[in-house]
Amino acid sequence: HKGEHAWLDESEYIDTVVKHIGADHTEVESDPDWYTQIPRVIRAFDQPCTTSINSYMLSQAAAEQVKVVLTGTGGDEAYAGYGRYELALKHKLGEEVARSWIKRLLGRTQDKDRERAAITGLCDAFARRNVYFQGESRRATLTDAALDAAGEGAWDAIFRRHFDRVGLPDGLSRCLHTDQMLYLINNLHNNMDKVSMAHGLEARVPLCDFRFIEAANTVPPGVKMQGGELKAVLKAAAARVLPRSVIYRQKRGFGIPLKTWVHGPFGERIVQVLRPDAVERRGLFRPDEVARLVERTRSGQADHSMKLWILMTVELWHRLYIDSDAFLGDPSFEDLAG
Repeated sequence: HKGEHAWLDESEYIDTVVKHIGADHTEVESDPDWYTQIPRVIRAFDQPCTTSINSYMLSQAAAEQVKVVLTGTGGDEAYAGYGRYELALKHKLGEEVARSWIKRLLGRTQDKDRERAAITGLCDAFARRNVYFQGESRRATLTDAALDAAGEGAWDAIFRRHFDRVGLPDGLSRCLHTDQMLYLINNLHNNMDKVSMAHGLEARVPLCDFRFIEAANTVPPGVKMQGGELKAVLKAAAARVLPRSVIYRQKRGFGIPLKTWVHGPFGERIVQVLRPDAVERRGLFRPDEVARLVERTRSGQADHSMKLWILMTVELWHRLYIDSDAFLGDPSFEDLAG
């Protein structure tokens, strides 16, 4: 991503690493009409997808030269690489749990209400950073029929079950475990496997070797985020072989600039797909709320670009798989959006 999307451009650091290790590097720039690939990505998933079109296009380019690639998936979830883990440092979960256990060891009554309140507070805050349609937002967007089918609170219960795992006394360990069990397995692994195999490409994940994950889960939270530094252990290890300027910098991630793309031709396609009459006919989302999300995002009043992506891919998936047998062919975006 360059030019207007420079905030995602890491080419400077890539060039540094390439020169440092002497790699044979190939640079791939996305096509201005990238969104025309969306039906193919959805077809590769067999289900509404997240923003894995970047991995889809990268896999497509890699498959032209190799048959197997290594990915860095798992490092963030094992060694605390996401900014949302800083929530664990701001909440007093560890303090409350430690106080409760000390009272238990001393034979005193535990203050379980305070401990539970601390756990619930961090769990709710962490969920808000992971789930796009939650609470009031979900109720405002989904129709009554869709809410009934999904089960009110079903996802919250799944999220809380992992977060409440017995034996994880500190907040960071609970956050990491929840991401490992939900985001890493159900999202990252699932997504990468499907988009890479769509091009006959094997994507291996060395950082997710079970021995690596088990070892990572024994590292104390204070070491993983020493001094508040995200992924401190991996950074310290990498600093032995790579320039520090590449390692100790602001994290950018491998994302796509949805929040700027929605103001261009892609945004016009979102409006086309999520027309009020089409939304009402589908019966899953409330047309007025969808229209509000579109208007506020397109006008620059708010950024609901990820929510719009989710809503759009759900609608396109229905058109591809439920409304017809278009998935058997190779329909264009315009065919499905019309």
